[in-house]
Amino acid sequence: MRSSYRTAELNLLGAFIDDDLHYERGVRIYIQDNAIVDIEKGSEGRAVAVPAIFNSHVHTGDFLFNEAGYSLPLEKLVAPPDGLKHRLLENTDKKSMVSARKRAMKGIMSGGVIAVADFVEGGAAFAMEAKNCMPLSHLVYGRPKREDFESELQKIRLWADGLGIPDAFSYSEDEMEKMRSSFHGRISVHVSETAKSHSSGDFRTAMDSLDPFLLVHGVHFNKREINEIAEKGKSIAVCIRSNMWFSVGLPPLKEMVETGANVVLGTDNVGWIKPDIWREMEAAITLMRGVKEAGRAVLKMATVSPSAVFNFGGPIKKGAKAIMVLMDGRRMGMDLTYEPYYALIKRGGPEMVMRTIGY
Repeated sequence: MRSSYRTAELNLLGAFIDDDLHYERGVRIYIQDNAIVDIEKGSEGRAVAVPAIFNSHVHTGDFLFNEAGYSLPLEKLVAPPDGLKHRLLENTDKKSMVSARKRAMKGIMSGGVIAVADFVEGGAAFAMEAKNCMPLSHLVYGRPKREDFESELQKIRLWADGLGIPDAFSYSEDEMEKMRSSFHGRISVHVSETAKSHSSGDFRTAMDSLDPFLLVHGVHFNKREINEIAEKGKSIAVCIRSNMWFSVGLPPLKEMVETGANVVLGTDNVGWIKPDIWREMEAAITLMRGVKEAGRAVLKMATVSPSAVFNFGGPIKKGAKAIMVLMDGRRMGMDLTYEPYYALIKRGGPEMVMRTIGY
């Protein structure tokens, strides 16, 4: 007889279980007080359980500038301080920005995304506003203005989850040293998104001057740089569809995975790239096609890998917090599939989300 301490149960078509995300068909999960207390085989249901899904790099504020300058090259559109986005940002009021962020987040989370790492431009004021108006799972990485730099830095330290730096060259060595001292272990930075930035030595400057925990893009990383990232326990956030749209190249995803680097997925600029993490996963398995267990590797990039980076969510296993997404397994044909990882990624999307648990 089962003890009465089990207060809820999920009868599932299947679930991606434990740190290795192995797929179990016909699973029953017992939950009490927001924790998983047991997992059993031998169940029937419609839903498939997936661990907490992350969007590990996004700019939600860009939604306010939806498709502005859509034909411009990357540098003229988003590079500070003179890119079109930053010129528009200078004339943006907080109320309009908050409204745009909320609308963007609603769209992102309709896809079952439970947590978002957001690069928030506009200085300390916009970072504070973003943290105040959004859910706890909205992780804010602020960007200090160079005017009154130290005050900006301290305000962001009070309100934000860390720093989101545009590149390795927008700040002086002295300013980067102060960032590193105040935010050690909480700095994320765009690195080697373009061939020009890579040839300018942005990787070495970022690693030495900022010591970031997360390097965003890495389109032009070479094998030596990828090895260094893996050896030092850093993570890379790739944004494949953004790189394609802006014609900057494609990240060496196979090499990153084969080297053992921790890779996570982001969708980047909401104003120009639909923030759909499912389509980002599909783009990733397309790049990874032919690599052994590519589907499992890509699913990790959107679930357990970022959970370790951002200390939120985690795998579905006994004793863990019950934070997961239930997908409509029958509509996706998960009961018929020969390859559950590919089936989930290629057929998943906002329209397949049944509910989120633990958010």
